[in-house]
Amino acid sequence: MTFTVKIIELRKKYFMISAVVIAIGLAGMLFQIASGNGAFNLDVEFTGGTEITVDVINDFNVEDVRAIVMESTGIAPAQLQRIIGTNQVSIRMHELALYQRTALIQAMVTAYGLDAETDISISDVSATISGEMQRSAVIAIISACVAMLLYIAVRFRDFKIGMSMIISSVHDVLIVLLTYSVLQISLSYSFIAAMLTVVGFSINATIIIFDRFRENKRLTAERIKENLMMSRKAIKEPTVEEQLDLSINQTLLRCVYTALFVLVVTACLYILGVPAIRDFILPIIVATICGTYSSIFISGPIYYMMSKRETEKAAA
Repeated sequence: MTFTVKIIELRKKYFMISAVVIAIGLAGMLFQIASGNGAFNLDVEFTGGTEITVDVINDFNVEDVRAIVMESTGIAPAQLQRIIGTNQVSIRMHELALYQRTALIQAMVTAYGLDAETDISISDVSATISGEMQRSAVIAIISACVAMLLYIAVRFRDFKIGMSMIISSVHDVLIVLLTYSVLQISLSYSFIAAMLTVVGFSINATIIIFDRFRENKRLTAERIKENLMMSRKAIKEPTVEEQLDLSINQTLLRCVYTALFVLVVTACLYILGVPAIRDFILPIIVATICGTYSSIFISGPIYYMMSKRETEKAAA
């Protein structure tokens, strides 16, 4: 058999690439912690804080508002965006002291000639609500993972396939988490959607490969049985390595083309979108790249290593 790409034979190189990327991410996270920024840039939704809505009335520039907020409070807003279809701006910040609130209101009134009573509203997001959001995030991600694992168990009936999918998904989730940390992307409620997208995209591409692997095994078994029944020369059964390489190469272009189409759409959204959209889209771009990589270069080799170990153990 001839293969376009050698996957199993060069598995150590592919594992090394992943290890280097994760090591760089961990180093970046440690740097952020040492710099006093914290491992993650938690949004108001997760930590509690202050939410301010300002009706500027006339047209305004978002960056001008950002500059006013930073100058008056000394704190960069966790999230600042124009409310579509209006001249209002939503500002989310970590908890502000009374003097900071007063300074911000006065700065906005002076800059845009507003009425502090009617044009500016301030509300607090309590730590209790943020705690409920964190629990909801964890429950949503765990529930999705359990549901997908149940599907894999019913579909493939092979523990090794399930384990290889789990490991490749953990690989992708870890890289995306490190991306959030290194780039200090705001960890808001959209983080849950991003994580679910990471797991779903990774599992989807991996299932395509293993479904072809299962089909190739079935076809090979049928050909061997047919030859035996017709007293023909016995066909040499392909090894697990050969079948995995064949299956991955047969589905390689499909996985790559799917990822490219997703990247084109997400890149357009990132370029044209507002900052809040970009904070969601950037992790999806990273997840698409590493999810495709892990499906092709990580999950198959992991399955091969587990199969090889099982065979050696049975032989011993």
